[in-house]
Amino acid sequence: MDLRFSNHARSQMTRRRIREGEVRTVVSKGRRWHAQGARKFRVDRRTIRKAADEGDDLRRLDGITVVVSETSDLVMTVYRNRKGERVWR
Repeated sequence: MDLRFSNHARSQMTRRRIREGEVRTVVSKGRRWHAQGARKFRVDRRTIRKAADEGDDLRRLDGITVVVSETSDLVMTVYRNRKGERVWR
């Protein structure tokens, strides 16, 4: 996925001290779901355990959520929420 970043996403990444490489890791290894017209990617405890079994340490990414446009690879925003989100199916 060839990610591009909106100005809003860049400012939120700076404000929240989340690096571009971390965002790319969340998108490639995190859980994915669709909500509110966007694709969301998130590293949660389950993802961290699975990555640990494969030799990766993703603990520093716990709770990072990346919101990507449904129609393009534009990152719209990035935030950290360790409590998790309810995923409606």
